[in-house]
Amino acid sequence: MLRDEFDTRVSEIEKYFLLLQKIEGDYKIITDFNRTEDFRIDDDLSKILKANGFLLLYNLIESTLFNSVVEIFDELKTNGITYNAISSELKKFWLKTKYRNQEEETHLNTSQKFYDYVEEIVKNLPIELIVNRIDYGGSIDAKKIKDFSNDLGLSFNDNNYKSYPNGKAFSIIRDYRNKLAHGSNSFASIGKDHTFKGKTKKGDNNEDIVTEFGLEHFKKFTIEHLTAFVYSVESYINNELYRA
Repeated sequence: MLRDEFDTRVSEIEKYFLLLQKIEGDYKIITDFNRTEDFRIDDDLSKILKANGFLLLYNLIESTLFNSVVEIFDELKTNGITYNAISSELKKFWLKTKYRNQEEETHLNTSQKFYDYVEEIVKNLPIELIVNRIDYGGSIDAKKIKDFSNDLGLSFNDNNYKSYPNGKAFSIIRDYRNKLAHGSNSFASIGKDHTFKGKTKKGDNNEDIVTEFGLEHFKKFTIEHLTAFVYSVESYINNELYRA
């Protein structure tokens, strides 16, 4: 499920960013040769479409983290894994989700909640996740993904979140998403600052170094980073690293 959902969303993003690339180029956008009316994508609409690309990337980030947790706990449920059989990191993560946003349990007093949790552990019942209580720790950037990985006990390399391109790209995507979601900036004001290709220069080893982020860089770094994250989740499940 995790890999399939991730690949589907990446495919959607690739198609959308290809459209952005063509719009910035000298292409005519034709949807149906049988239609006769023309519609021009002007500069303002182009800016709006660019800004929407950041929302698509953030959606990929958040959905990947959400689906990774669901995948892990579905594996536990399918195999009947109990609390006493899982790692200390996963125990803490599960307990945190149990205590978070307990609107449906407001009729229970604190002692009753504590009793129910203890009973679930003592009776060694299979672990189940309450999905609407999954906590990412706030707006997601590369550092939050690394912290999230640590909370689950994943072996996810932290070099990318510390490096300039990936870490910077994720921070900008997070900030733009928040500005758009909270209405503090318009789509056009976000989209006007970025071209598709951005700017690069050659490094000492003839590698391309990004000097000005373009939309293709945001896409590239996001997909690379999340692909590595998905791989770490798959390895975690396949090697049963969730066990104590």
